[in-house]
Amino acid sequence: MLRPGVGNRSSASVLRPTVVVRDDIFKIAKTADEVGLEIIGIQDHPYNGSFLDTWTLISVLAASTRKIRYFPDVSDLPMRAPAILAKSVATLDILTKGRIELGLGTGAFWDAIQSWGGTRRAPRDAVAAYEEALQVIRLIWNYGKDRSRVSFPGKYYRLENAQAGPSPYHRISIWTGATGPRMMRLIGRLTDGWVNPLSTYTSSDEIRGRQRLIDESAKKNGRSPESIRRIAQVVGVIDDQERSEASEKKPFFLHEKRPFVGSVSHWVDWARLILQRLRVGYIHLLAFHRRRGRGPSSYLRRAGRSKS
Repeated sequence: MLRPGVGNRSSASVLRPTVVVRDDIFKIAKTADEVGLEIIGIQDHPYNGSFLDTWTLISVLAASTRKIRYFPDVSDLPMRAPAILAKSVATLDILTKGRIELGLGTGAFWDAIQSWGGTRRAPRDAVAAYEEALQVIRLIWNYGKDRSRVSFPGKYYRLENAQAGPSPYHRISIWTGATGPRMMRLIGRLTDGWVNPLSTYTSSDEIRGRQRLIDESAKKNGRSPESIRRIAQVVGVIDDQERSEASEKKPFFLHEKRPFVGSVSHWVDWARLILQRLRVGYIHLLAFHRRRGRGPSSYLRRAGRSKS
């Protein structure tokens, strides 16, 4: 992890909100807040029976910390009606005085989504529904115009003379979790950032290719590519006793879809390398630890103290 504010790059932590690690989640969030990390992402898979509800968890974590920001990594649109989601996000942003951002995806794991009553969509329909959802969310937020009436005659989502508001405390960023070329072009046109999938699902070459699509779309639509936040998510194991060849050299993430394994110092070095080579703004770390007398918050504190 890098300390926040170095060369306009920031660090972050990402959490799996499972019931069995609920105590660790609170320790990690408080430690991340204390050492000066900037943001925590919470995975959002409502259909996973071992996961806590992401928005409820973010609410409680935000109340127990002072400065660190939060976002769902990423909210599952087929499971979250956009108008209600907009209301929930704005409410939490007001209550936390601007510490909430919105990560949003078109949906994945369609069998699980459908099992919970969500609508299964073909890829083209999922992209079209996502674009409509963006418009609905922004109409409900309707900055500075609370209680104004808004309408949206969409194919997938509709508003009919709906009362907008409340406006969020700050201008919330919408970061899109996606991989397909249609969504990369949509990000370049319409959203504030891209949340890349976990490092075990994507390679550095794929990241670069997707970034090119985002950049091309942004330029075509009169936007600066630099205004679109890029987020890498790195999976692996923290273990001070690990001395494998992979740990001593460069991370697998830069050339193949494998988890990192290494000490805190290795992770810090790898984070710097990823920032330099992949042109991302945040690195989210999903790092499991091998229990040798230390908990995850201990590793996080040590990483936060590491020099940039």
